[in-house]
Amino acid sequence: MDMKFVSELNIDECKRKFQSQMDSSFGAMLSRFTIVVGHINGDQIMMHKRTPYFTNSFGRAFYGRFYQSGDKTVLEGRFKLYTPVKFLLIFILLIYLLMLSLIIYGLVTSPNVTAELIIGIFIMIGFGVLGGCTYAFGRYKSYEEENYLMVLIESVLVNDEKEE
Repeated sequence: MDMKFVSELNIDECKRKFQSQMDSSFGAMLSRFTIVVGHINGDQIMMHKRTPYFTNSFGRAFYGRFYQSGDKTVLEGRFKLYTPVKFLLIFILLIYLLMLSLIIYGLVTSPNVTAELIIGIFIMIGFGVLGGCTYAFGRYKSYEEENYLMVLIESVLVNDEKEE
């Protein structure tokens, strides 16, 4: 779902305020003191809330872009999984489906059902349930991170005259 945030500030001021709120250094993900990790590249922005002592690979990061609309700055973006995590999930799912299809093929073509095939089915069902629960728990934990980033984005884009 695309989100739009509008600000009275110009693009450069918005970028400066965002840059002051996040850490873009190489070791930022390892630091327990860093809250928001990200970078700004041209008009593109990527932000991720880092939770100390807990790594959530299934947490979604905010990817967006700045553009000028009249005299206002618009930040348009969405929360999505990191691309390497998407590829890893697809790879794991394909291996899972391959193994499950081999076990089902063994059940269909075998004249007698062996204990190994039955155990294999239960193991694959268990792996599927465990993988699904792990993904669901990671997504559940990411809602707090997303809400934090949305509040941060809204607060940064506010034109606060007292700040210098």
